[in-house]
Amino acid sequence: MNNKFNEKIKEVSEYTKIKPAIGRPGMTFCPRINVYDPDAPKNSKHDIHDTIKIKFTTNDASNTIKVTTNSLGLITTDFPSSSIENAASKTADLIKNILLYEIKKLKQSVFARNKQKNKWEQLLTLEYSHQYLINLSLIKEGYSDKAFDWDIESSIRDYLNPFLSKLKSSSSFKITSQIQNAVKLEIPVINNNGSFSIQTKNIPNFINSAEWNFASTEPTVPSIQLVVFIPKKSTSPLFLSNSDGKNSETNSFLLPQWGGIYVYNPDYNKYEKSTTDPKIKLSKEDLKPVFEVFVTQLRKLIGLGDYSLESSISLDNLNNELKLDLNFADIGTGISFWEIRFLETKYSISNIIQSIDLLLSLDKLTSSMESIVILDKIKFFVDESLANLEALRIAHADNSQPSNILLVSALAKKLASEAFFDPSMVSMLYFPTEHKYAIYLPYFFPAMIPVLVCAIGIYKEYKKTKNNAKIKTQ
Repeated sequence: MNNKFNEKIKEVSEYTKIKPAIGRPGMTFCPRINVYDPDAPKNSKHDIHDTIKIKFTTNDASNTIKVTTNSLGLITTDFPSSSIENAASKTADLIKNILLYEIKKLKQSVFARNKQKNKWEQLLTLEYSHQYLINLSLIKEGYSDKAFDWDIESSIRDYLNPFLSKLKSSSSFKITSQIQNAVKLEIPVINNNGSFSIQTKNIPNFINSAEWNFASTEPTVPSIQLVVFIPKKSTSPLFLSNSDGKNSETNSFLLPQWGGIYVYNPDYNKYEKSTTDPKIKLSKEDLKPVFEVFVTQLRKLIGLGDYSLESSISLDNLNNELKLDLNFADIGTGISFWEIRFLETKYSISNIIQSIDLLLSLDKLTSSMESIVILDKIKFFVDESLANLEALRIAHADNSQPSNILLVSALAKKLASEAFFDPSMVSMLYFPTEHKYAIYLPYFFPAMIPVLVCAIGIYKEYKKTKNNAKIKTQ
């Protein structure tokens, strides 16, 4: 029974391979579609966190093939024993549809980087890093109102950590938080008969970087800023509105490669009546809608903004003999197995492409400058980067699928970047041969003047002697 399924899956694997264009450097990329029985021993070589898992069971009490998917990457195929061939074929067709959607999204986000329609996604999405710093900030406008506090620890634990824990195989996240009271908003606020609004055209100037402190505690690590902004009582409730006067549904906005801002309107009267505490504390329940928006913003920043497998796969080739129960989303954590799988594939391919581009640029640079000096450490970086790329090429060629493909591709990119952007190489970019003449000639020219004067004197003496010899001969 296993052989029937394996044969069909192998066909899908060959069909969905991504191959480089003829004449362009690259490698064949084979999607991870090793399918195995979850009941097999856990030490199986295919027991990889982002491998599609399939469980097939016979059920002669029904004449219908039933295929069920869940958010954890498990595909369960239930079929009568007489329909094993058809069950294998239909399961393979479903997986093929899933992979074709993945390839479509990869082409849009990675392979078509120069197309205008993808410019916004490129500007919005963060570059891959094995570590990020998330800084959560509570910003309170005004001086006269009460200061604010928040139940941030339990909110992070219950609302943010479930999402981030799903990404631990690709990146680690460090979270910091801060509160800034009595800040000033520098953009104009429009009074709309009791409610207030900020037009979206002024959003780029919303962040008052001169007074609001978003300095990172780890400057070498990419940071993501998630800000809760609380307007002062005199301009609350405050809404974000477009040019047509329509308010934002989430009252939030996203700044590309920086983070997100949520404008929170507290019920000042409620808090002032219910407590005599000098501070108003936002509870975990108060912050729930805020963190729901933050998770959505994080999805967009890492490149999952428009990923929708459920509404995009085509199932026209799956006939009525098949009963489908498809569930790809994970409402509890905000990210599913299928999205993590796509994200890691996207990051891996992007790292490989950037590694190759950097190495080709380095080769072009060194070939164009014959006198350039290549340090031993540069050679080491290049050799190690090539070794990692070669390991990936071999793995994809025989479909062995290493479990650490993302880490290997990230290491290849890191080594290629260190080689290309090494200070000794960067200085050569702005120090061509012509500059050497301009720099060293002033040092040698004063010494060359006496030599030239002597040479000219010797030449004149030689000419004079030669002329005298001719006269005597005559």
